[in-house]
Amino acid sequence: MSRISHDENKPPSPPPAPPLPPQRYGNRAASALARFAQPFIYASRPPSAHGDRPPEPKASGVRSITRRSSSPASRITAHRTGLPIHALDISPSRTHAILAGREILKTIHVTEAACTEDFNLRSSIIAYAAAHDVSGGTISAKHKDQLAATDVKWSHGKYDTTIATAAANGQIVIYDLNRPGVELARLHEHSRQVHRVAFNPFQGALLLSGSQDTTVRLWDLRALARDESVMTCRSVYKYSGNNEGVRDLRWSPTEGVEFAVGTDNGVIQRWDLQKPNVPLLKINAHEKTCYSIDWHPDGKHLASGGADKNVKVWDFSSMDRRMKASWQIRAPKPVYNVRWRPPTWRPEEGTPGHWNSTQLATSYDNQDPRVHVWDLRRPYLPSRELDSFDITSTAMLWHSKNLFWSVNVAGVFTQTNLNFINRLPDTRSANTVAIASDGRLASFLEKRSGQGVSMEEMGRHFVRTNKHAGSSGEKFSSSYSATEGSFEETSLLGSSFKTRRQKAPSTQSSRSFGGTPPSAGSGGPVVRLDEALQKHNLYHSVQMAACGRISGVFEAEAFIFLARHYQLNVQMGPKANSAILRSLPEALDHNADVAAYVGHYRLAQSWRILALALQKELKTRADRNLARRPLRSGQSDKEEKVHSNGGALGGGSKNDPAMFLPDSGKDSLKQSGSIALESGSNMATP
Repeated sequence: MSRISHDENKPPSPPPAPPLPPQRYGNRAASALARFAQPFIYASRPPSAHGDRPPEPKASGVRSITRRSSSPASRITAHRTGLPIHALDISPSRTHAILAGREILKTIHVTEAACTEDFNLRSSIIAYAAAHDVSGGTISAKHKDQLAATDVKWSHGKYDTTIATAAANGQIVIYDLNRPGVELARLHEHSRQVHRVAFNPFQGALLLSGSQDTTVRLWDLRALARDESVMTCRSVYKYSGNNEGVRDLRWSPTEGVEFAVGTDNGVIQRWDLQKPNVPLLKINAHEKTCYSIDWHPDGKHLASGGADKNVKVWDFSSMDRRMKASWQIRAPKPVYNVRWRPPTWRPEEGTPGHWNSTQLATSYDNQDPRVHVWDLRRPYLPSRELDSFDITSTAMLWHSKNLFWSVNVAGVFTQTNLNFINRLPDTRSANTVAIASDGRLASFLEKRSGQGVSMEEMGRHFVRTNKHAGSSGEKFSSSYSATEGSFEETSLLGSSFKTRRQKAPSTQSSRSFGGTPPSAGSGGPVVRLDEALQKHNLYHSVQMAACGRISGVFEAEAFIFLARHYQLNVQMGPKANSAILRSLPEALDHNADVAAYVGHYRLAQSWRILALALQKELKTRADRNLARRPLRSGQSDKEEKVHSNGGALGGGSKNDPAMFLPDSGKDSLKQSGSIALESGSNMATP
C-alpha cells in the first residue's frame, strides 16, 4: 500500500512532444542524395535521420563539443580543456593526441565524432610526487616548473609509451606511461629554454633538442642511468654552429642521419648527425625569425615560414649555399607554423599512378586566427581556408590527408575534416569586369558547360571511385569510414595496452613525418616535388578574357583644355580675405563658361550651382554676424540699413560681406572654398 500511495503522490508525467513537421521536398531530396552516395564514398550506410543516436562519451569535468553537419561525417570535432595548450603530437597508433602546456599534460582519445580525455599525466605526476614526498606532501615549485611544457613529442616502435617534453627552464623530461610515477628521466644540459624536441623517425631512442642557448643536442635514451634519485644521461653530440636561438628542428623523413634547423636570425641549416662541427648547408632564408620548418615527404625539399610573411621551399638536394627559393608563397601575416599535407594517390592514364604531395598548411600570428592550405600549383591563392578558429593556432599537424588537428591558447583541441571545407577558388566569382577612367575595359568570364551532370553519370562516377578505393586501400577513400567501428580499439593507456604494445596499422593515413619513416604504408616512394609540379595539364582554364576600349567615356582633348583654362589658383593669405570672397564666385562662373565651351553642359551647370550656393552661404553668414555685432558709435541708421541689406559681392568695401565676418569665419571660408574648387574642378561628365 505504501508503494501504491507513493506512486500516486508522484506528479503526472509531462505529455509527449508533438510530432515533427514534415520535411520539405528539398531537404528530403538532399537527404536521399546523401544516402545514395554514402555507400560509394564511405563504404557504409549512414544512420537514419530519425534513428536513435548513441550518447557521445564525455570525460568528467571536461567539456567536449562536437559540431555536426548534415553530412555523414563531422566537419569539426572540438575538445575544450580550459587551459592554454602550446604543443601537440600524435600517438603511433594515430588514435590519441598528447596535449601540453604550462598547466596541462594529458592525452585524449580522438574518434570521428568525439574527443574524450584519456589520461591526465600532470595529475598523476603530482599525485605520485605528493604521496612519496616525505617532507611535506606537496609538490615543489621546481617540480612544477618541469611540468610547464613548451613542446611535446611521442616516440614510436619499442618506445611507443615514451613521451618527451621541453621545459622553459632548459630541462627535458622523459615520461613512460607504464611507470607508476610516469616520469622516467630528466635531461639537463641546456642553459636556456628548450623550444623543440624531436624523435628520430627510424630509431625511437634518438632524441634531438633545440634551445634558445643556440645549441642542438642529441640524446640516446638507451644510455639512461640512475643518478642519485633520477634517471639521466649525457648528450651524445652537441651542434653549436648557430649564432641565434633555435626555433624549430626536424628530422629528414628519408635520411635517418640528417636533420634541419631554423633559427631566430632567419637562417636554416642542414646537419649530418655524425658531423657536429659544421652544418652541411647554411642558407639565409628569411629576413626575420624563422619560426617553422618542415621536410617534404620526398626528403629532398624543405619548407620554411618566418616573421617576414613568406613561406619558402628549398631544394635540399643541392649543396649551393647561395641558392634561391624554388617556390615562394606570400602569406598575409607572419607565419608561425608550416606543415606539409600527407601524400595522396594520383592516377594517370596509362600508368599505375604515384604518390604526390603539393600542398601545405600555414598558421599565423595573433592577428590572424585563420589556417590556410596552399597548393604550389596555384601559389597566389589559398586552396582552402579554415576560418572557424577564434584564436590563432599554437601547434598543428595532419592526422591524415583529410583530417587536420590544431590547438590554441584558449585550451581547445580541434579536428577539422577537409572533405567539408570548400575550395577557396570555388567560393570566388569567376566573372569580373573592370573599367579604367580613360575608357579601357578588361573582363574575365567563366565558360558555361554545354549540359549538366545527370544522376546516372554521378552514380557511375561513384562506382568508379569505389573500385579504385577497393584496389588501393585508402588511395581514393575518405580518411575515415562513416561508422565509429574503425575506431573501436583498446584504449592506448588502458590496462591491456600497458601489458602489451600495439602495432600501428600499415596504411597511408598512419604516416607520421615526425614519428615514423615515410615508406611505412605508402605503397611506394613519393614523387619529388619538382617533378610533381612539372606535370602538364594540372589546371585547365575555365575562363575567357577580353579587353577593349569604350568610346565617349574619356575625351583627352577636352580634359587637356579644361585643365589649362580652369581658374584654380586662388590667393590664400591673411591679407587676402576680401579678394578671396570676390574671386571665388568669379572663378566658379569662369569654370562654368569653360565647361560649356567644350560642350560639357551638365558640368557647366554644376559649376554655376556651386557658385550660387556659395553666394547664398556668404550672405547668410554676413547677415548673422552683422546682427550679433553692436551698432557702432556715430553710425547712422541709413548706413546700418545698407549694411543689413547686404548687396552684391563684387561691390565696394561697404558692401563686402567679408568685413562682417570674424576671423574664424574667414578662415573656415577659405577652407570650404578651396575644398569646393578642388573637388569640383575634376567633376566627371555624365
